[in-house]
Amino acid sequence: MLKSLTLIFVFSIILSLSAGAQARIIYGRVSVFDSIPLIGANILVKSSKHIVVTDTLGNFWVRCNSKDKLKASVDGFSNNTIKVTANDKVIHFKMKMKDGTKNFELALEHVHTAYIDRLNKIVHNEEADFSNYSNIFDLIEGRLAGVRIENEKFLMRGTRSMTGSNAALVVLDGVPVDYGTISSISPGDVKSVAVLAGTKAAIFGSEGANGVIAIETKSGN
Repeated sequence: MLKSLTLIFVFSIILSLSAGAQARIIYGRVSVFDSIPLIGANILVKSSKHIVVTDTLGNFWVRCNSKDKLKASVDGFSNNTIKVTANDKVIHFKMKMKDGTKNFELALEHVHTAYIDRLNKIVHNEEADFSNYSNIFDLIEGRLAGVRIENEKFLMRGTRSMTGSNAALVVLDGVPVDYGTISSISPGDVKSVAVLAGTKAAIFGSEGANGVIAIETKSGN
């Protein structure tokens, strides 16, 4: 009996040491538009439910398991979850801002005063740089909440036609175009992108019934 208890005790210690060996420190950063750090972002460790908060440079560190999941959440932004791999030492959460003036105001509360002017200019497309997107479809899906890509067509939330097309109308520099035309556009040439719905889309008649994706290029041509 004593021998059995001893074996169980030793086995428990081995399991405990093995679990402990998997724990690790991960360093990370939370930002918007790659370079603007977000202050006070919550980082949740899924396994332990432990939460840490980013500092004034958007940095943080957590103790987690080798294959844990970390979730970043910030007011005004969509949540972002990253699965930690065995090789990860540093991770970067790239947050996406939600649409709407209220969300923009919430976002400003998490940006250092040194970056507020730059964030304003980017959000209002005065100096937006989309060159980090691989193509126009990634750009649209990455920038516009409620828009998804299906068979290289833009579908907006709420379009559910059973017979006709659900694809949004694409307007390039004020002119409606087909999807073949926009597929050749370089993201670096884009000045702004926007969703038009309701009365704003109504000026395009029945073609705008599924919403409108308005793309403006830097050349305007």
